Amino acid sequence: WSLQTHGRFIHQNFKPIERLYTIEFDRDWNVLATQGNQSLISIGVSAQPNENSNINYTAERLEYTDSYQGIRQNITIDYKSKNWKATTQTSYLNADATAQRTNILRSNNEAKYSWKKYWTGARLSLEDYRIKDKTTKFYDPISQSYWQSDVFIGRGDSARMNIELGWITRANDSIYNQKLLSSTQSNAWYIKSQLLKTQTSELSVYANYRILDYLHQELPNDQSLNSRIVYTDRFLKEFVQWSTIYETTSGSIAQQEFTYIQVEPGLGTHMWNDYNENGIQELEEFEIAPYPDQAIYVRMMLPNQNYLRTHQNKWTQLVNVGFTKWQNEKDWKKIASKFHIQFSWISEKHFIKEEGKLTLNPFENDENRLVAMNESLRSSLYYNRGKQQHSTTYSYIKNRTKNVLTFGSLDNALTTHQLQYSHLMQKTWLSEMSFSYDQSQSISENYDTKNYLIDGISLHPKISYLFSKNARLQFFYEFSDKKNTQGLESLTQHRLGTQLLFQSEKSFNINGEFSFYQNKFEGNPYSAVAYQLLEGLQPGKNMTWRLMLQRNITKYLDANINYQGRTSETSKTIHTGSIQLRAFF
Repeated sequence: WSLQTHGRFIHQNFKPIERLYTIEFDRDWNVLATQGNQSLISIGVSAQPNENSNINYTAERLEYTDSYQGIRQNITIDYKSKNWKATTQTSYLNADATAQRTNILRSNNEAKYSWKKYWTGARLSLEDYRIKDKTTKFYDPISQSYWQSDVFIGRGDSARMNIELGWITRANDSIYNQKLLSSTQSNAWYIKSQLLKTQTSELSVYANYRILDYLHQELPNDQSLNSRIVYTDRFLKEFVQWSTIYETTSGSIAQQEFTYIQVEPGLGTHMWNDYNENGIQELEEFEIAPYPDQAIYVRMMLPNQNYLRTHQNKWTQLVNVGFTKWQNEKDWKKIASKFHIQFSWISEKHFIKEEGKLTLNPFENDENRLVAMNESLRSSLYYNRGKQQHSTTYSYIKNRTKNVLTFGSLDNALTTHQLQYSHLMQKTWLSEMSFSYDQSQSISENYDTKNYLIDGISLHPKISYLFSKNARLQFFYEFSDKKNTQGLESLTQHRLGTQLLFQSEKSFNINGEFSFYQNKFEGNPYSAVAYQLLEGLQPGKNMTWRLMLQRNITKYLDANINYQGRTSETSKTIHTGSIQLRAFF
């Protein structure tokens, strides 16, 4: 046996710099507006029936001299024997404040019996949270209660293969007509398993299927499936690494609503282009600003009460194929060791939930029910990866995003074929070349000027002189040709420039660049498509330059100086700069 006491007194004029209690302290005691000095006194008794078990009882009294007095009792039991394990954490609060009376009961319990490779048990958790106004005798709207029970059975080794099956039932009570009545009731069945675990392979499965009944609302029963399947493997003598993750969830997605607020130049993130020339700032006319002086708006999300019930599925697939183990072999194995294949595909889709229907197929593309998605595919073939010895990479990239907004949906897709080459000559000259073919598509439900399909090619050679591993001077040229196949806009661009990078061992960095553009543009230069093609530049001749200086003054302090400029045939020269001093604590 043991006895513990604890006391704390805080004067009403004391102002703490850091949090004194846990973040749930106010809710646990239902402490709102309080006045007076605070005192918290606790006394506890502990017992140990055996070397593996503990019983603790604690009584606590919290008082604010002018506004609050509460007593909370806690009991914690942790019992273990040869086959049995039981735990309980229970507390009861009775509090009297100036305007409210509070009664809170919480309890979490578990009992488990194990034998050989099997186990079975039950869990019970509940909360009864009641707050009444002392004058009106009405319940506070946050009053609620619930209870949840869980029975389960399992078999296996927690470090290797195992499986657990369970059934969960839950009931929730809410305030209806100043009475605490049953609002929902649910039943769920779940499986948790580690079906395969070896030195090279793992397979785990989790699934929870729930049926929710609304007792006081005219809503249909809600069915949901939350699951996660993970499979990883290394096979063919570990030349192939495989990872598959499949997930499903049920929930809701908000119809995003936002606005734009004007700020000082350089402090924002977006700019406004009046595409239809009506003088009205429409949400789809705002674009991400390519230059600091144009960034005079910030995007602010607004509170939203419009939610769509959805079912979501997500598939993640990663594959790596490499033959580096053969780099010391001869003949065809030596050649194969120079190649590496990397594939990744991530698909996340949200579908409108229909009664009695769960969308489990990750390849489903029902556009009538698809409200949001984020899909990314990348496949790359490498030769001499990272060696800069005729290193070559071919990549196929395909991305698609779809968002649901209050003013309609916005669907964007990008497909890219890219070929990259790099080679280091005499340890001082690095030649690089990239070629790409892109197809970019945008579909706006309610804003026709944002609908386009752009085909483009780009050729980008560059050569660098390496003074050392920390300094290089680079010269580059870029040719690109883009055309909107759904309209009249097209762009032929030539870009010529140079770049200097220097990083000293004493934490002083310089990064400077100068570019000259020759843009041959056809079409309306003030359209949404023109903005995508020109990327903030103007038709004709353009010049841009930038310089960044960074210096670590001390271990905890550094300074950054940024300067940018640009000019064109039809606009004045614009200079922008900023100085930033950062301190690390």
